[in-house]
Amino acid sequence: MSEIHAKTPQGVEEVEKRAAGLTPRQRRVLIMIDGKRSVDELAAMALVEDLPGTLALLAEGGLIERVATVAAAAAPAAA
Repeated sequence: MSEIHAKTPQGVEEVEKRAAGLTPRQRRVLIMIDGKRSVDELAAMALVEDLPGTLALLAEGGLIERVATVAAAAAPAAA
């Protein structure tokens, strides 16, 4: 299972105003969060060592929220 997150109104404002003092990596992850990409997709794109910790920090700060949980893609069946 993988989660999908979206920016909250506060998160959108943070992207515009940079008021929360996020590190460049935290900010990059916040910018990538679009309500469509799963955590697995973000992990492949963001290249952040502690993505779960970064997501937790953004969620605790009210900048993102979980909007869905998706099943992992099934492996193709062997012929």
